[in-house]
Amino acid sequence: MALQTERLGDPVRLRSRDLVRGFLDLNAEGWERGREALRRLRPHARLGVVSNFYGNLDALLAEAGLAPLLDVVIESVRVGVAKPDPAIYRIAAERMGLPPGAIAMVGDNFDRDVRPARAVGMRGIWLRRGDHPPPEPGVADLVISTLADIPLPNGK
Repeated sequence: MALQTERLGDPVRLRSRDLVRGFLDLNAEGWERGREALRRLRPHARLGVVSNFYGNLDALLAEAGLAPLLDVVIESVRVGVAKPDPAIYRIAAERMGLPPGAIAMVGDNFDRDVRPARAVGMRGIWLRRGDHPPPEPGVADLVISTLADIPLPNGK
């Protein structure tokens, strides 16, 4: 932030504290939405995360209170393969002890999440941003706008 505000000058420097606070608030709000969605789904499904991350995802998930809600965490740097390689989704299925066809993968990146998960036989749920239509109709099994839109197995 310091480098950016130095480059952008005084108007931004004067607002930098507000910018950082706004970013942190948005981040905290996102973690809370994630916790709510996982708590809602937890009684009905095994849950996991597949992420291209840097080696500290377990710590971040624990700090955010999400770790107890997850059965599996697959972090690209730890398994040696990254999205969009479908192999990372096969690893997730193996670690969950489920066939890919029994898994619904929810992701916000159509090409790194939905396509490769579908390639290994998982159902693909695209968490779109805004009202954008899927880049390719018929690839995602379901398109949602918020995590709260993930259907429960009983249809609720």
